This record gives sequence, C-alpha cells and structure tokens, in this order.
Amino acid sequence: MRADEDEIRALVSTWMAATRRGDVPAVLDLMTDDVVFLVPGRAPMRKPEFAAAARAQAGGAAPKFDGTSEIQEVDVHGDRAYAWSRLRVVATPPGGYPLERTGHTLTVFRREGGRWRLARDANLLAAGPRIAEVAYIRASLAAVWEALTDPDLTARYWGGTRIESDWKPGSEILYRRGGEVTDRNAVLAVDAPHRLVHTFQPVAEEFAGEAPSRVEFRLAESAGVVRLSVAHEGFPPGSRVHAACAQAWPMILASLKTLLETGTPLPVASFP
Repeated sequence: MRADEDEIRALVSTWMAATRRGDVPAVLDLMTDDVVFLVPGRAPMRKPEFAAAARAQAGGAAPKFDGTSEIQEVDVHGDRAYAWSRLRVVATPPGGYPLERTGHTLTVFRREGGRWRLARDANLLAAGPRIAEVAYIRASLAAVWEALTDPDLTARYWGGTRIESDWKPGSEILYRRGGEVTDRNAVLAVDAPHRLVHTFQPVAEEFAGEAPSRVEFRLAESAGVVRLSVAHEGFPPGSRVHAACAQAWPMILASLKTLLETGTPLPVASFP
C-alpha cells in the first residue's frame, strides 16, 4: 500500500512539473482515456476537450503556469485510490500580471497495466479576493483621465494623496501624503484615456511585506457620461491590503465623481 501511495504522489508531482513546462503529451499520458474533470459552473470535461484546451494554452501567447499541490490524504483500495489535495495555481499571461487560484481537489486514480493514472478529478479552486467598483460620472473622458493621473487633482479627492508618475509602462508611481511616500507602484499598461493598469503596494508599516496586487481602470464614454470601472485583484491569502481597499475604493470613486460634477470633493469621512 505504501508503494502505491508513493507512486500516486509521484504522479501528482510529475503532473505539476509537466504543466509548468507546457508538456501536453506528458500530462495526457498521466490520465485514463475515460477521464472526467469536474469544475463548478462548467460541463464535465473529458479527455478530448482537456487535450484541446491544453494544446491551445500551450501556444506562443499562452499563460505561464506555476503552483503547488499539497496532498492531504491518499487512500488505496485495490486498483482504485482517491486523494484529497490542496492546490495553488498561478497563471501569468504574456506581459500580464499573475492571477492566483487556490482550493481543494478530490481525485480518483485507477491502476491500468500496472500504472496508476488519473481517472476523475473534482476541482474546487476559487479565485482570490477581488474588488470591482463602477462609477458613472457626468464629465468628459479627458476630465476623468486627468483626475486619475494629475497629482494636484488626486490630492483633492484621495484624502490628500498626490499620485505622481510620468505614466509610461514600467515607470514608478509614488503616492505621497503629507510629504511621506505611502505606496510604491509600477505602471503595467497604459492606453490613454481608456485603460490604466498598475501594481498596488502600500509601504506603510501595517502592510509591510505584503506582495503587490494589481489595479485596472477602464473608462468608456456615452452621451456625456463616463463609466469608470475599477478592478483590484491579485491579493495574497489573508491580505490586509484587500481589507483596507474594500472599504476605501467606494469612497474614493464617490469623491472623484462629486469633485468632477460639483467642483467640490466629499469631505473626509470615517465609518465603523
């Protein structure tokens, strides 16, 4: 039984290594021909569908995959076995920012021709915490873009924070409040005045050591109204930044909207 368990653990390690390499034939060789993958909200996936999706992801513009699989339990019953694992997967699209999913999997293995292969897999991975906010602002695209990128304007609606950068890809973004740098970020992508993507990493003591997350602004205009969408994601597990930003973003966007529509931002307020 111990030898069987060791072989199953080795199979999982081989699977993870082949996935990192983008070695689709090696991954397919580790599963039975009648394999079924179960993912919440999707139809069951069988080997032909898995192979097609894997080959598409292995193309030149495919994301890079990394991760870990921590087996919590293996139970062998004759020629069948199951394993419960904790899985962490990080996908990084070309030129993009890594997106992490974590959760548990329940996998059934079957021994065929003296080899263990994966036969069924139920995947319960979930994306990490994400903040999504939208504001509709009676203003021009140029005015909203300026409000996001002009430090004299950000200081008016962002609690006195000057956001300084030349807004070129790769450039640093400094948040300054009272002369002190509170955040050090980097521009990831710019398509003025429609899209801005940057890292988000406060340097204040309460957030020290936390890995950067990712913020994306998208702007669209119709009939004199701008839709400003903010997506903030890529938080590590237990993120303190997420907890703070989940409260801060609605107030920041509301203050920006009020400033552009009335000429005066919201007063700085605090709620329990």
